[in-house]
Amino acid sequence: MRRLSFFTIVFLAQFGAAQAASDLCAAAAAGVEASLRAFKPGAKAGAPFHGISIRNAVAKKPAAGLDYGSTLDERTLKPFPLTDKDRALFKESVNRIFRAGGKNGLALLDAEAGTAHCHSPILFSLAGPEPKALPLPEPADPYDLCAYGGVALGAIGGAPFYVQSEDNFLDTDRLKIFAATGEKLAKVCAIEAKYAMGYETAETFCAQPELCRTYAGRAAQWAQKFDESRGRVADPMMTPATPEATPADDPTLFPIFGAVASRLVPEPFRFDGEESWFAAPGDPRVDVLRIGAANQGPANMAQWEAFTLATLYKSGQPVASFVVQRRRAAFVSLSVRTGE
Repeated sequence: MRRLSFFTIVFLAQFGAAQAASDLCAAAAAGVEASLRAFKPGAKAGAPFHGISIRNAVAKKPAAGLDYGSTLDERTLKPFPLTDKDRALFKESVNRIFRAGGKNGLALLDAEAGTAHCHSPILFSLAGPEPKALPLPEPADPYDLCAYGGVALGAIGGAPFYVQSEDNFLDTDRLKIFAATGEKLAKVCAIEAKYAMGYETAETFCAQPELCRTYAGRAAQWAQKFDESRGRVADPMMTPATPEATPADDPTLFPIFGAVASRLVPEPFRFDGEESWFAAPGDPRVDVLRIGAANQGPANMAQWEAFTLATLYKSGQPVASFVVQRRRAAFVSLSVRTGE
């Protein structure tokens, strides 16, 4: 009977912990979804970092006690027990402090440094007489906390939790939630927001201005079809064509017809080498379309994967080029996955 009672107690404790984790995830997801549905893009919505995202939505309508940090100065940093190496890192970085759960909750210090904007978070429990460092979960890949990866804290009903975020400002936005139990963190769920994508021609380069006026809108339609069909453009006027021999020294280089540079990226656009070619009949000014994803450039400087490149050729010579950019058009749905 005692043995049975022991296992009953263990089962109930495990069940209670699982239920608490489930409740935390459900409440956090509900708060995040409410913020996303209430989000209205501002005047700068054309730029990715001013468009819709969990972080931007929460900033306008706070949810799930999520804290994305405030500036950390020397006075705020002083009470935390840090090594000399950590203190040196915080002197050379962009620093933030995150709080959740009140005076007995959690505090997170984060140093963001380098061209890849890598994060070096340090978590503390505030429950004792002085802050105590808590071990953080190791990311699956160290790069998960660079570029599009980030950190935050949150709290539901006073229960704090740690967050690893992933957001490349394309069709998904993800939070991994780790619940704080005593001096340990346990991953309880992942919340993922899905977005509808819009396509717009962001830059045009043409040998003759009328070509840009004629094809700028169609370029956005081609890019959307190209993405959605994984390399096939379902346009009844277009059929696959043999790749052209390009006159440029670098056959991947995106033609810009004497323009100094693109306004969107810090180095020249290039095709990624897996583009498709299509015949474009019906217009004596053009005969072939080349379309494909942009080759990746510096990860810290542009959303390279958001760009599709399209160039029109006539008799083997480029005559018009278009940069089409994917952007989030609207929030679609939120999903919660446990045990990840």
